[in-house]
Amino acid sequence: GQRKAAPPPKPSEPQKPLDTSVKPDKTYPTKVTWQLKALGQKPVPVSAEITMMIDENFRGTGYGGCNNWSATIYPLNGQKLVSGPIASTKRKCDAAKMQLEHAFLVALHSGGTWDLDGPDLVVKTQAGVLRFFRAL
Repeated sequence: GQRKAAPPPKPSEPQKPLDTSVKPDKTYPTKVTWQLKALGQKPVPVSAEITMMIDENFRGTGYGGCNNWSATIYPLNGQKLVSGPIASTKRKCDAAKMQLEHAFLVALHSGGTWDLDGPDLVVKTQAGVLRFFRAL
Protein backbone atom coordinates (compact mmCIF):
# COMPACT_ATOMS: atom_id res chain seq x y z
CA GLY A 1 0.00 0.00 0.00
CA GLN A 2 0.84 3.62 -0.27
CA ARG A 3 2.39 5.33 2.72
CA LYS A 4 0.65 8.51 3.67
CA ALA A 5 2.86 11.54 3.23
CA ALA A 6 3.84 12.98 6.59
CA PRO A 7 1.87 16.14 7.32
CA PRO A 8 3.95 19.22 6.63
CA PRO A 9 5.61 20.55 9.78
CA LYS A 10 3.51 23.17 11.51
CA PRO A 11 4.88 26.62 10.84
CA SER A 12 6.22 28.09 14.02
CA GLU A 13 3.89 30.59 15.63
CA PRO A 14 3.97 33.73 13.54
CA GLN A 15 5.40 36.66 15.45
CA LYS A 16 2.55 38.90 16.39
CA PRO A 17 3.24 42.43 15.28
CA LEU A 18 3.80 44.60 18.32
CA ASP A 19 0.70 46.55 19.11
CA THR A 20 2.08 50.05 19.30
CA SER A 21 -1.20 51.49 20.55
CA VAL A 22 -0.74 49.83 23.94
CA LYS A 23 2.44 51.08 25.51
CA PRO A 24 3.72 49.26 28.55
CA ASP A 25 2.91 51.13 31.72
CA LYS A 26 5.45 53.74 32.52
CA THR A 27 6.59 54.05 36.09
CA TYR A 28 5.54 57.26 37.74
CA PRO A 29 8.66 59.32 38.52
CA THR A 30 8.51 59.55 42.31
CA LYS A 31 10.75 61.90 44.30
CA VAL A 32 10.79 64.41 41.45
CA THR A 33 9.43 67.90 42.01
CA TRP A 34 7.26 69.00 39.11
CA GLN A 35 6.30 72.62 38.61
CA LEU A 36 3.01 73.52 36.95
CA LYS A 37 3.42 75.36 33.66
CA ALA A 38 -0.09 75.15 32.26
CA LEU A 39 -3.57 74.49 33.61
CA GLY A 40 -5.95 73.64 30.81
CA GLN A 41 -5.23 76.10 28.02
CA LYS A 42 -3.82 78.74 30.36
CA PRO A 43 -0.08 79.06 30.86
CA VAL A 44 0.93 79.36 34.50
CA PRO A 45 3.64 81.89 35.33
CA VAL A 46 6.83 80.30 36.64
CA SER A 47 6.67 82.85 39.47
CA ALA A 48 3.53 81.10 40.78
CA GLU A 49 5.80 78.20 41.79
CA ILE A 50 2.96 75.67 41.90
CA THR A 51 4.57 72.30 42.55
CA MET A 52 3.84 68.63 43.10
CA MET A 53 6.10 65.85 44.31
CA ILE A 54 5.04 62.28 45.05
CA ASP A 55 7.44 60.26 47.17
CA GLU A 56 7.95 56.50 47.17
CA ASN A 57 5.28 56.18 49.90
CA PHE A 58 2.77 57.92 47.61
CA ARG A 59 2.65 61.02 49.74
CA GLY A 60 2.05 63.97 47.48
CA THR A 61 3.26 67.34 48.65
CA GLY A 62 3.73 70.69 47.03
CA TYR A 63 2.99 74.36 46.93
CA GLY A 64 -0.20 75.74 45.41
CA GLY A 65 1.06 79.25 44.79
CA CYS A 66 -0.19 80.41 48.18
CA ASN A 67 -0.41 77.40 50.49
CA ASN A 68 1.52 74.19 51.02
CA TRP A 69 -0.60 71.12 50.34
CA SER A 70 -0.34 67.39 50.96
CA ALA A 71 -2.36 64.35 49.96
CA THR A 72 -1.95 60.66 49.37
CA ILE A 73 -1.64 60.23 45.61
CA TYR A 74 -1.49 56.76 44.11
CA PRO A 75 -0.19 56.12 40.62
CA LEU A 76 -2.24 53.09 39.51
CA ASN A 77 -2.04 50.76 36.51
CA GLY A 78 -2.91 52.35 33.22
CA GLN A 79 -1.02 55.45 34.30
CA LYS A 80 -3.87 56.65 36.46
CA LEU A 81 -3.44 59.01 39.38
CA VAL A 82 -5.86 58.84 42.28
CA SER A 83 -5.76 61.45 45.02
CA GLY A 84 -7.06 61.24 48.55
CA PRO A 85 -8.33 64.32 50.39
CA ILE A 86 -6.00 67.27 50.04
CA ALA A 87 -4.93 69.15 53.15
CA SER A 88 -3.46 72.61 52.81
CA THR A 89 -2.31 75.45 54.98
CA LYS A 90 -4.77 78.32 55.34
CA ARG A 91 -2.83 81.35 54.20
CA LYS A 92 -4.71 84.09 52.41
CA CYS A 93 -3.26 85.53 49.22
CA ASP A 94 -4.55 87.80 46.51
CA ALA A 95 -7.62 86.59 44.63
CA ALA A 96 -5.80 85.61 41.43
CA LYS A 97 -3.37 83.38 43.31
CA MET A 98 -6.10 81.83 45.39
CA GLN A 99 -8.16 81.15 42.26
CA LEU A 100 -5.26 79.47 40.49
CA GLU A 101 -4.38 77.42 43.56
CA HIS A 102 -7.99 76.32 43.96
CA ALA A 103 -8.23 75.31 40.28
CA PHE A 104 -4.97 73.35 40.56
CA LEU A 105 -6.01 71.48 43.72
CA VAL A 106 -9.49 70.74 42.39
CA ALA A 107 -7.98 69.31 39.19
CA LEU A 108 -5.39 67.30 41.10
CA HIS A 109 -8.03 65.93 43.45
CA SER A 110 -10.34 64.96 40.56
CA GLY A 111 -7.77 62.38 39.49
CA GLY A 112 -6.97 61.30 35.99
CA THR A 113 -4.19 59.83 33.93
CA TRP A 114 -0.58 60.91 33.65
CA ASP A 115 2.01 60.62 30.93
CA LEU A 116 5.45 61.90 30.17
CA ASP A 117 5.53 64.11 27.10
CA GLY A 118 9.19 64.67 26.38
CA PRO A 119 10.54 66.35 29.51
CA ASP A 120 7.06 67.31 30.73
CA LEU A 121 4.63 65.51 33.00
CA VAL A 122 1.05 65.79 31.73
CA VAL A 123 -1.84 64.89 34.03
CA LYS A 124 -5.20 64.74 32.27
CA THR A 125 -7.78 65.33 34.99
CA GLN A 126 -11.53 65.60 34.92
CA ALA A 127 -11.09 69.32 35.56
CA GLY A 128 -8.55 70.02 32.82
CA VAL A 129 -5.02 69.15 31.81
CA LEU A 130 -2.13 69.90 34.18
CA ARG A 131 1.24 70.28 32.44
CA PHE A 132 4.38 70.30 34.57
CA PHE A 133 8.07 70.73 33.92
CA ARG A 134 10.77 69.21 36.08
CA ALA A 135 11.67 71.79 38.70
CA LEU A 136 15.32 72.35 39.51
